[in-house]
This record gives sequence, C-alpha cells and structure tokens, in this order.
Amino acid sequence: MFYDGQLIPNLELGHMAGKDGEPFEAHASKRSRISEELSWPEWGARFNAFLKRADRVCSPDHFILGGGTSKKFHLFEEAITIPTPVHVARFLNNAGIIGAAAATVNN
Repeated sequence: MFYDGQLIPNLELGHMAGKDGEPFEAHASKRSRISEELSWPEWGARFNAFLKRADRVCSPDHFILGGGTSKKFHLFEEAITIPTPVHVARFLNNAGIIGAAAATVNN
C-alpha cells in the first residue's frame, strides 16, 4: 500500500479478521481455494469480502491486483462488486518485485 507516494512497510491486510474471526488470508487464499475445491466465482466472492473490508478500513482510490491470481482475474471478475475501481497490475505476478525494485531505486 502507498500513501501520498510513500510505501507503508510491513502492512499485512490479509491478517484482518474475516468470516468467523479467522484471518482473510486463511479464508480467501489460494490454499483455501484449492483445499476447499472452490470455483473461481466462489473464491471471488470471498476475495470480494476481503476487498470490502479493506475498502472500509483504508478508503483507497483504487486497488491494483498483482500476484498469481492477477493472471486469472477474468475468472472471478464478476464476483467483485465493490464500488472502488479494481485494476490488474500490468506486470501481473511480477508487479510486486518490479514495484519493490522501483521503490528502492527511488529512495
């Protein structure tokens, strides 16, 4: 997460409590999708719940999705119903690495 162009270090939004108080990272993770044999739309609904919570807590201008599931966004996009714009990172799974390198070079 960035605020006024500055990276907020060590922020783990996946640790926020979700369904039944368990962290979202356990409820809306790749591991949960696979182990519970969730369809992409089913998993997308869980991810949407996470985005709703993150939206309320952080009030972002938009979300940029990177990581492994960014390549599969088209499979769960219809489950995303939050009003805040959601974009897929141009560099997909490599976005975090590129962003971290750029932030390091610019500091």
